[in-house]
Amino acid sequence: SKSNEINPGRKQSIFIDFLARLPHMMTKAFTPEKVRSSFIRNGMLDVESCFWPDLFGMIQTKRGEIKDSELDLIITNFPKLFALMQKLGNIPESVYDELGFPPDF
Repeated sequence: SKSNEINPGRKQSIFIDFLARLPHMMTKAFTPEKVRSSFIRNGMLDVESCFWPDLFGMIQTKRGEIKDSELDLIITNFPKLFALMQKLGNIPESVYDELGFPPDF
């Protein structure tokens, strides 16, 4: 409806205001402490040295119960997954499929 529309001049003003505030918002949102904390929470960094991945920290991010067979699969394949992460910066879904991980693990 017409009452929900914003006139073009107002849209431009809102957009300019957003762009002007963006550097400040990014500086507040991505402080080293906040970034480090999020990497620790998801197990990508260990708490003590903030250098190594924390396997059990990563496992704890899974929703629901982890079966013993799933835990064995993770521990057995961790060296391969870690090496791929170092090499590629991610682990392709096809690798999880090839290794026998259940969907949406």
